[in-house]
Amino acid sequence: MLNYIQDHLYIKQFLLLYIVLSQERINDIGLGILSIIIFTAFIGISVPPAHAEVTKAALVMDASIDDIGWGTSHHQGLLALEEKLGYEVSLSEKTPPAEWETTTRDYAERGYKYVIMGGAQFTDLTKKIAPDYPNTTFLVVAAVPPFDSPYPANMIGVDMMNEQSGYLAGILAGGMTKSNIVGSVQGIDYPDVIRWNEAFKLGVLTQNPQATVLEVYTGSWDDLSKGYEATKGQMDAGADVIWQYLDLGAVGAAKAVKENPDVWLISNTNDQSFLAPDVTLSSALQGIPTLILQGVEKHEAGIIKGGEFYRWGINEGVSGLAPYHETESKIPSALKSKIAEIKNQMMEGTFVVPEIYDKQGYKNFLETPVAEAEAAQPEAEGGGCLIATAAFGSEMAPQVQF
Repeated sequence: MLNYIQDHLYIKQFLLLYIVLSQERINDIGLGILSIIIFTAFIGISVPPAHAEVTKAALVMDASIDDIGWGTSHHQGLLALEEKLGYEVSLSEKTPPAEWETTTRDYAERGYKYVIMGGAQFTDLTKKIAPDYPNTTFLVVAAVPPFDSPYPANMIGVDMMNEQSGYLAGILAGGMTKSNIVGSVQGIDYPDVIRWNEAFKLGVLTQNPQATVLEVYTGSWDDLSKGYEATKGQMDAGADVIWQYLDLGAVGAAKAVKENPDVWLISNTNDQSFLAPDVTLSSALQGIPTLILQGVEKHEAGIIKGGEFYRWGINEGVSGLAPYHETESKIPSALKSKIAEIKNQMMEGTFVVPEIYDKQGYKNFLETPVAEAEAAQPEAEGGGCLIATAAFGSEMAPQVQF
């Protein structure tokens, strides 16, 4: 704009000079030269460019960007849209359920091209409101697949093959336990969480048929004390490898493990080795930032379309294990080689981890209470693997967990 103003000042000066010289009756040659100068000035004017419309994307979630897990990963995905695609981004975190609809509608009415919905709990809401905003694309992370009714044409469901990460983490845990007791500390038993946890248990059994898996759903993602107490209870019961799937509650779980030098920790979602670097074997990854970025990029490129559900895994960089970091030298080479081999088989499609859910599947999963304690039963005849389940704080929890 500054150049634009300066150019206009120069033109005014040239015009004034032209008038003066004309009045002085300069010869035709001089007037011709001056005309060329003025014409050159005109064609060199810098016209301010038209304001380019910026693509806008928003994220709506009930999680916090500081929870070091689910919410943090979603925020990283939103920032990737800003940094890699140049989008203008907005965030609504810790959104209470009563405000989910108004918040989402507000972004759509303000012309946002993409609204990212942070979790399966937003699936039904998105189905309801998406048809009202055909110019906005709604991308639902970990969406419930369209089993009973199709998605609207401008709604996309994306999910992680977290069973791949869970299975690999189970192989690692089964190979590292010396007590043959492995612990699993989970937040809330949503179907996608159950799928992940069941794959973990299957991995433990595959690697170590003599192992016992203790598991607990604490009923909270962020309660540090529940994460700590559940982990400590499993260690007291003999578990020497703990896998935790918590958000801020992971801090409590890591604290408990650090208090016992003979116990290993496997974390979740992000590379969380920073919580307890000396005892963290790895983290079972859910590449939510990649999921969000690829979802938008592939939609823009016409590779995926609205009204559909997609699941991505190791081949797309969405699943897998984090680096072993400081504990790599403690993991036997044969075990690391086996994990790498299974990962390659997953990538080639020669090995597929089964998807295991509870008997209710995805239906009404938000209303599904935390499972009551179940009697422990052998997974396979003669296999020796025991899976013990209890809700945190339930009547059976001390017997099963501690």
